Amino acid sequence: MNEFESSIKSKGINEILHFTTNQGLLGILRTGALLPNSKLKEEDTLAFIFQQNSLKRRERDSKWLNYVNLSVTKLNFEFFEHSQNVHQHSDIYWVILSFSPEIIIDSGVYFTTTNNIYPSCLRGEGIECFERMFRDPIVGKYQKIISRGSSHLSSWTTCEQAEILYPGRLTLEHLVKVYVSNFEDKASIMAQLAVLGLVLDVEVCPNKFRDDINDN
Repeated sequence: MNEFESSIKSKGINEILHFTTNQGLLGILRTGALLPNSKLKEEDTLAFIFQQNSLKRRERDSKWLNYVNLSVTKLNFEFFEHSQNVHQHSDIYWVILSFSPEIIIDSGVYFTTTNNIYPSCLRGEGIECFERMFRDPIVGKYQKIISRGSSHLSSWTTCEQAEILYPGRLTLEHLVKVYVSNFEDKASIMAQLAVLGLVLDVEVCPNKFRDDINDN
């Protein structure tokens, strides 16, 4: 067991998450991979279903658009709620992709202490930078000092906006399941899977979509 595997196990990290719309999921299933923002419009199969979660990309360095943004155990609810607001009048629903934590061991993965666009963000590769995501305290948005509260699980990063940045295409071989918030959405996805001839675990788990505890 290497250092990454030991750290993942000791913290009780079971999944790496990414949220998207049902339309985004369809594109992911069609292409067989979760793509970075810079590649989405290059895919013909995604041209008619691509929608930005955010009204405007705010990365200071465009190279980060070549990475897939992921969260450890718990969603970045500040960005999720922003994305819900952006699409509040759209005929969509939300899903959460759950990947095996093994993906963080892959070459070229970066780890950030908070949202990658913030000036206070520290980022880097390797086990030390991964561990830095869980330090207490860290500096977050607007230089706010964020500490780990009593309700903070060991599998949560100190700042919920901390990111795993995965380089390029994240193929679906490590996709464990898809979460939805209700049975109607599950039925819709199961129908899509049937048409595409795919088999995937789809779990109804409304709690995954709610920020019941937020220490940030």
